[in-house]
Amino acid sequence: MQQRLSRRMMVYLCGILFLSCGVVMNTRTGLGVSPISTVPYVMYAVEGLSLGTASFAVYCVFVVAQLFLVRYPDVKILMQIPVSLLFGAFIDVLNIWLFPFTATGLVDGLIMLVLAVSFTALGVTLVVSARLVPVAPDGMVQTLSQALHCEFGKAKYLFDGTCLCTALVYGLVRTGTVVGIGIGTVAAVLLSGGICTFWGRLLNRRLMAFMAAPASM
Repeated sequence: MQQRLSRRMMVYLCGILFLSCGVVMNTRTGLGVSPISTVPYVMYAVEGLSLGTASFAVYCVFVVAQLFLVRYPDVKILMQIPVSLLFGAFIDVLNIWLFPFTATGLVDGLIMLVLAVSFTALGVTLVVSARLVPVAPDGMVQTLSQALHCEFGKAKYLFDGTCLCTALVYGLVRTGTVVGIGIGTVAAVLLSGGICTFWGRLLNRRLMAFMAAPASM
């Protein structure tokens, strides 16, 4: 049992790492970031916070919103706070120290965008497969779906739309221009579902077998 939990933790941490890579790469395309990253990116670009700190702050707001919706101190929701802290730390390490590349044109921007969405989708696949604590944005969508009694996909559209509108207003008020929203934002919405499906079909059986494998004697 302990061996299986350790393997699930390995898969989960790899998922957080790939998600962090996807977020950082997405900000370097110059084409706009994914909807869930728009508000942290505006805070990063406008307020001078590190990207990881901004992400952690926004994710804590998502946790508080979930607690308000469920109206009781759900441990699984509260556990999203340390996960968000770890996620923010990964983002800052990658963004500041380990990822020097920035797109300088449309072609390399598009290549980086595809890689960023692929990394993000892989991270989502690994985190979901581990069945531990969801990252705060996914937890927020799950809680919205339950609270509003609607399908997960509809709650996801509502959540993404809210993030986009918030980032749009925030950027316009603070700078007078649109910040972090572009064709890359639209592409992330259109591509992420299909790429998640691809990774799921490719990896789900292997991941389940790896996490369920008994310890070797």
